[in-house]
Amino acid sequence: MKFTKKEKWVVAGLLAIPTLVTLLLGYPRYESFYATGDIVPIQDLGIDGNVYFTYIEGGVTNNNLEKFLVQMEYFGNDRPVRFQPMTPAEREWEEEEMGDVYKEVVISNALEASGYSEEIDSSQDEKYSHILDQAAEYHGDSFGLMVAIGLVEEESGIDFSQGGKYKIAGTGTMEFDGTVGSIDGIKEKLLTAEEHGVTHFLLPKDEEVYSLYYEGESNQKEAEQYKHTVNPNMKIVPVETLDEALEYLSNLP
Repeated sequence: MKFTKKEKWVVAGLLAIPTLVTLLLGYPRYESFYATGDIVPIQDLGIDGNVYFTYIEGGVTNNNLEKFLVQMEYFGNDRPVRFQPMTPAEREWEEEEMGDVYKEVVISNALEASGYSEEIDSSQDEKYSHILDQAAEYHGDSFGLMVAIGLVEEESGIDFSQGGKYKIAGTGTMEFDGTVGSIDGIKEKLLTAEEHGVTHFLLPKDEEVYSLYYEGESNQKEAEQYKHTVNPNMKIVPVETLDEALEYLSNLP
């Protein structure tokens, strides 16, 4: 059986389709993705406090196929997924699985900054191990600020929620000196907080320093842009340090 020249081209084209599709789907696409999640009581980490940390869904894609699968997972979902290209530094951070390393560091920093049993080293060590164990299912270090606030509540017997009058949540890393560090996914965390009835949401006051370490817009600026999309009754509170956060919460009426 002989094929005409046209038929040969058609057959060749059909045979090439699977290869082209494979190449297209396998083409590198390094992106982070974010979707709204939940607020988690700090008590779930074994801390006797009354605040919450905000935990969103997210991850990374390495190629078009992975991105397509994520899009299908959220298709028709009332929680839209947002993609963002990754910088080389972010890719390296993810490949080296630095999230768990920084989680350990931020828990240690929160204990130090909060002054938790600072005169008893063994007490700090035990608390560190307990929190780290309870936090096993959570990735990253963005709960540092709220861990530190919860530890202050536990140590001092203070209830910043005033018996449930306020629902306080937030996000931000915790540095050794008590500085609140920047995080990812601020838009989704604001929306998550709103969905769960948060009255006061704490986040990094990082406008002046963000560009020294990262590309793009600061958490503070992003929050300013998105605040019109959330419930105006939710107070958005940028804080630079743990002390600033504690002062604000201590003065709630």
